[in-house]
Amino acid sequence: MRALTLVSAPTGGGAATASQFVQGSVLWDRSDGRLTYAPGPSLERAGLAGRVFLDEDGNGRQDPGEPAVPGVRVLVGTTSAISDSSGWFRVWDLVPFEPVLVTVDSLSIDSPLLVPASGSTSVVLGPNRFRRFDIPLVRAGVVEGRVVHAAGRAAGGVSLVLTNRRSGERRRFATFSDGAFYLLGVKAGDYELTIDPRTLHLLHATAAPLRIALVPTATGVGATGLELLLTSQP
Repeated sequence: MRALTLVSAPTGGGAATASQFVQGSVLWDRSDGRLTYAPGPSLERAGLAGRVFLDEDGNGRQDPGEPAVPGVRVLVGTTSAISDSSGWFRVWDLVPFEPVLVTVDSLSIDSPLLVPASGSTSVVLGPNRFRRFDIPLVRAGVVEGRVVHAAGRAAGGVSLVLTNRRSGERRRFATFSDGAFYLLGVKAGDYELTIDPRTLHLLHATAAPLRIALVPTATGVGATGLELLLTSQP
């Protein structure tokens, strides 16, 4: 609850008066069968509640044996909540019928090899109730290798693009001075690794793209030992 207390004491004597105004709400979240509370009126307000969990099979649902992930900061519009020891998070006092963006603060996830299954989601909430919205995390891995010239020289500072062939999502990064590259937190999927066309134009070179299929294995997700070859144009 929240409370406001006013006390008045006349300077010329007389009885002092006091008044107190109290506001608060008791809320029922049927998604997990809990009572929760809000420090103000709650009619015509909305809420979002759900679980953060490790989605081992990638089906978007928490199946038996898939663990909850505590301590993850979930951003809901301009507010946020931290998942508890059971993976539950809860946000109240949202505006109903208005789209709100739900994302995850990736820095709050303990392991860099766990990433949200989706980057962000726009959700529209109804009034006077919580909406259930679970957040699956999936295992991710690394993509590493090197870029070299045909003569064997390392190609440092080369801009690379990793494209998810299914979603079209792109991640850009660059090689180190020795031509090596390393990208962390890549989800399983079908990818294409290319050198930025602008870089190829500046270097007057060509390079064949690499097709990469990342699948979960007993040792994780990832692709190592990749090599992109730069060939000078005549």
